[in-house]
Amino acid sequence: FALAGSRAVIDRITPRCSPVDMSAYERVALVETDPAVAEARALLADEAKLFREATGLEPAYAASKLELADGKALLLASVCGSTRYYGESGCSIFGFVRLKPQDEWRLAYDTEGVQLYLDREADKDGFPTLLTLPMTGAAEPSRWAWTGKAYEIRDEIMAEGHRTDAGQAQ
Repeated sequence: FALAGSRAVIDRITPRCSPVDMSAYERVALVETDPAVAEARALLADEAKLFREATGLEPAYAASKLELADGKALLLASVCGSTRYYGESGCSIFGFVRLKPQDEWRLAYDTEGVQLYLDREADKDGFPTLLTLPMTGAAEPSRWAWTGKAYEIRDEIMAEGHRTDAGQAQ
């Protein structure tokens, strides 16, 4: 039988399937009124400029900052706007890390259109593993592990085309 159009059918029926059980993980809520939004706006200024130039619209921001052991911190932020610019969800999510309180934030993670969760049991060097679940159509979450420099996806197929460490393919 022909498979033409099967992706569209799968995408339409997937929301009716049982949701993935993420109860073992901590959900990250990105909030528009979180105090970390001010830092996120500054860190995402170049991204917002590109968005404004392309769409003529002002993006919306949401963020959450996690203070970790030994002065480390993880700032997770979303910038949202047009689905023509940011894909089906209309949002991109960025993760910034700081190894010490006096350090500058640096980009260590980015993706779009996902729900974020933390696996604090699987941390490395004080940074939790990130789990992402696309808004629709996912049967399993993707795992993003801390490499010491950035978050890197650990799913075999996905990892081939998406690296965040300096000098690796994106």
